[in-house]
Amino acid sequence: MAAPGRPFEPLMPSTIFDRDPDMDISEEMEEIREVLYALIKSHFPMGVSSAHLAEKYHEEYVATGMGRELPPEWLEQVMAAEEFETQIRGPLTILFVRLSNTSSFRRPHIPVTNMRIIASGKETANYPLESEKPSPPLPSARKSPRDIATQLESSVLDNQWVLPMKVHISHINSPNDFYIISSDPKRQDELRGQLNDYYQKNDEGTRVELHEVCVNGAYAVVDENGDWHRVIILSCESGGMAKCSFVDNGRSLTVPVDKIRFLSCPQMVTSSLAARCSLDIPQDHAQAKTDAFKKMVTDAGAPIIVKAALIENVKSLRTIKLTLLDDKNVKDALLKSGSTEKENRSPPSSQPGTRPTSTTSLSLTAPLLNFVDDPEIQPMSVQEMPATTFYSHALFAAGPADISMRQTSMDPMPDYMYEKLAEECSLPAAALVDSPVPGSFYGAFIEERWERVICVRGSKVDPASFCVYLVDVGAFHYVRGEAMRRLNAKTPFKKMLMFKAKVAGIVPIGGADVWSREAHLATREFFEASLGEHVEVTPISFPKTPRTAETKTAWNKWKQLNAPTVPVVEARISVAGRDLADWLMGCGLAVPAV
Repeated sequence: MAAPGRPFEPLMPSTIFDRDPDMDISEEMEEIREVLYALIKSHFPMGVSSAHLAEKYHEEYVATGMGRELPPEWLEQVMAAEEFETQIRGPLTILFVRLSNTSSFRRPHIPVTNMRIIASGKETANYPLESEKPSPPLPSARKSPRDIATQLESSVLDNQWVLPMKVHISHINSPNDFYIISSDPKRQDELRGQLNDYYQKNDEGTRVELHEVCVNGAYAVVDENGDWHRVIILSCESGGMAKCSFVDNGRSLTVPVDKIRFLSCPQMVTSSLAARCSLDIPQDHAQAKTDAFKKMVTDAGAPIIVKAALIENVKSLRTIKLTLLDDKNVKDALLKSGSTEKENRSPPSSQPGTRPTSTTSLSLTAPLLNFVDDPEIQPMSVQEMPATTFYSHALFAAGPADISMRQTSMDPMPDYMYEKLAEECSLPAAALVDSPVPGSFYGAFIEERWERVICVRGSKVDPASFCVYLVDVGAFHYVRGEAMRRLNAKTPFKKMLMFKAKVAGIVPIGGADVWSREAHLATREFFEASLGEHVEVTPISFPKTPRTAETKTAWNKWKQLNAPTVPVVEARISVAGRDLADWLMGCGLAVPAV
């Protein structure tokens, strides 16, 4: 790892491209290829047409001012690069990424106590490309949970709610985030009856195994009354549980996997019966008025009929006007009652010079803060890593030879580290004074979470963005400078929390030098199906042979351009008795190493 203040080389090694005489190897074109690579990997892991990719690039980079227009020859330059695969299907050019030497990262926010992994559905080459619009459902052909979820999402967006209408509030998170359903229960009862009849006849054929549950996939769930509901999986929890969002009422519950079924009923993609809405109350007041809102639209806990009128429809969130049957405006009533409640709840007078509790706690730790000097954050040493079987959390999986993990023996220290990091990054003293320096450590707000990162270099496409490496996750990411902070040089957390792992005992099918795109996807699917269970890691040492002069140890140092030299282990990896090497061989993607 480069010393702080010393520039890094570009993220992708120049040798990754075929040196075609017509290939543009300028920094600008390399940057465009990196951005397109990240777009395909994060949004279209099963492939995307070149036309749709160009539209996505324009939407996310050109329209937002973050990048320039694609040059006319961009497709030829991408096709010439080794990290992309192309297929010609009639008039379409379909682009894939090989996912080796991965340089980008997409991670949903899942609590530290659970596995944090890139979410992808269980898909095969027979499923439609993610860029294509889903075709009408066929009862005889089961689609993947991710395909069905996409169709459900589209049906929610296209849901033709005729407002004004009389409604019930089915679920409330806050006055700016709640769900409405029609006050006429006929459609709810009809859909519930259709689902109940279908699963009463098809229960066995639709059962879901533990490894078949995928985040963001659509399924059916049975409740304690025996009624079936459509759901989207939000996250996989430990103990064979999954957190679900109920499509037709907005509620979220954690249910056992044995109550989940494939969503194969012909009525599975009808419009959602619930609409997500907002009263557009100022955000600093919204959460405090949640209880008052609930009391206003319920009677003894049961929802009352209210009238809803549409003000604005932005994507899946509708801003509406709610009135009671006596024409009392709900938003106005909440804002008026709020000022009175605020006066009644005024905090007791304090002595001059005192501060709120949170600020006081920070001021007491001021002698332990230093945002001027660079912190010293080092990888764990190979010598301190376990030589026998141990358990870990999976953090990030780019493929069989690039898996980021963290030992469970560290728990709950990482929780304390992340909590302290968020607290320190919120301090005014942590704000950047100058532009981030390549090779230095920073805090970065990524996917609703503060992470410790090392700055790799500035972006050549967007001068306000920087390529960073998440030192506790093991992946690259782009982040804008405004979302970065200085780190406390006096932090007690001096070690990077993760290590890398490679699957031992197997090699790619067909004698290939790198793992295929399908092997990368299968590796992610393996960890997703683990539902947050601990990963069993058994380091494997290879004895001296006539070909090798010495014994090959299980632990070494990770070698990747611009990444820190964290420990890497070649190991047998399994979860709940399922072996990753066996899984890849069973998928026809690997063979035993000779």
